[in-house]
Amino acid sequence: MSDREQHRGQQMQTDLSPAVETFVRLARAGLSLPIPGHGQTSQRFSALRAQAGADASVGRLFEAHTDAIAILFEACVRPPSDAALAVWASGPTSSARLEPKCDRFVLNGKRAFCGGATIVDAALLTVESPDGERLVLVDLKQAGVAIDPGIWKSESFRDAGISTVHFDNVHVDTASLIGPPGWYGGRLGFWFGAVGVAALWAGMADSILASLPALRRRCDDIALVATGSIEASMWAVSALLDQAASQMDATSALDDRVQRAKSIALCGRHTVRTHVESAIAAFDQEVGPAALAFDPDLARKRTELSMALAQTHGARDLIVLAQDEHAPRARSV
Repeated sequence: MSDREQHRGQQMQTDLSPAVETFVRLARAGLSLPIPGHGQTSQRFSALRAQAGADASVGRLFEAHTDAIAILFEACVRPPSDAALAVWASGPTSSARLEPKCDRFVLNGKRAFCGGATIVDAALLTVESPDGERLVLVDLKQAGVAIDPGIWKSESFRDAGISTVHFDNVHVDTASLIGPPGWYGGRLGFWFGAVGVAALWAGMADSILASLPALRRRCDDIALVATGSIEASMWAVSALLDQAASQMDATSALDDRVQRAKSIALCGRHTVRTHVESAIAAFDQEVGPAALAFDPDLARKRTELSMALAQTHGARDLIVLAQDEHAPRARSV
């Protein structure tokens, strides 16, 4: 594997920002949030939004770690102690495959776009296996794990440690198999996590919009219209996240809870994205191109938000929602 074949301990990122260092310290000390779907989902979403508003990279790490804790709780598995965690399960970016070997398994292949790879201690990742898709917990400090951070070229999310991770005969014992085949994407908590990501979008938008007073080009009635539009859009985002949280808390006792949670998640993600984009469009109208041209911090934040919103499935989700008899529409759960 050329120069990538090095021990995980040599690959740990050493130039962590103070905010990321704080995240790692808190994660290893047992950082967690209320488990979603158990009556405090709104508080969970608010915390995710606040973290992303303070620092998008830390928000991404924070969301992944707390999502991993929630996934392990749902699987009735105790999280590893003294460990910062990540979840690598999105997108067709993996050739990682799990094969049986004696009384355990071996993991080979690679996965791209692994957030926190140079930062965290262990990760939950989806892999192919002879039985179908499996979720496995992998200690990233063991031999056979090689991390290539060079694939990430953008300054956006630079502190999030996003890398391609290679696995070369990495040993996985049966205790590290989380749930049965196909469990990860078919569980109730999958959809709770989907809305948690939308809370990150809201937080990133909050951070951008907070700069409006300092960047405003004029103070006239048109400026007031833009400000009013931003206020209305972000009020709607807050209301949507609260409503989604409330409805998701109520789904846990329903027979069709997974399908209902899926519908709420698809509605929530689409609508949060729509209102965030509307608020940012009004912001652009007020600050003009100079703000992006001359303010590298703002330009980075805008790119981070665009990259985050690009994770949605857009029209595909709307088609699924239109065909879904469980879609919440104007009714409550």
